Amino acid sequence: MDRRTGYRLAQALVAVYLQERERAGVPEHVLLDLDGTDDPTHGAQEGSSYHGYYRQHMYHPLLVFAGQTNHLITAVLRPGTGHASHGVVALLRRLRRLVAALRQRWPAVQIALRAASGFAVPALYDYCEREHLADTIGLAPNARQRRPALAAPRVAQAQQQHTATGAKVRLAGEGAYAADSWAHARRVVYKAEELEKGRNLRFGVTSRTDLDPLALYNW
Repeated sequence: MDRRTGYRLAQALVAVYLQERERAGVPEHVLLDLDGTDDPTHGAQEGSSYHGYYRQHMYHPLLVFAGQTNHLITAVLRPGTGHASHGVVALLRRLRRLVAALRQRWPAVQIALRAASGFAVPALYDYCEREHLADTIGLAPNARQRRPALAAPRVAQAQQQHTATGAKVRLAGEGAYAADSWAHARRVVYKAEELEKGRNLRFGVTSRTDLDPLALYNW
């Protein structure tokens, strides 16, 4: 079992997805849901590493699902210490050009991409823009940057309402934001939530313009 064998397996999974998805007819939309998962290992297995977040020795496979149908599109095995975003652009671009393969098979298909904050890297934003993929990716708050300040008015409003009523308050907003590593500003939506147990502030970066902030965050 070597790298080439793993690559061929990933290609075979794509071929199975293309065939099985057509059983319900040619799709008009495909949503690529990206995710990593913790795959615990035992003993001295090749590529097994200790991951501090999951607190275990593991592999960290990269998975791509079809969001509307829950089909597995493909999977790639990665070492246990691999970052959540490791290899994602290469997977989309080089795996027989996954995005190109979808468009070749279904010329009229519209492709969107959705992922958690572990995939919030400029390389993926840039790839989605080049390929005209409607992307929505979680974005972790960072006190050293300007994201928390973007949400400050809604945070204050939610806190005031929660203090007055004691009830859960959930507000949303948006703004243009550019991290130092970004080529340009992008649309960022956020949820400002006040609960009995404390504040829950979440962000997402997106190229979509068809939904308001709360609807997009919920999606």
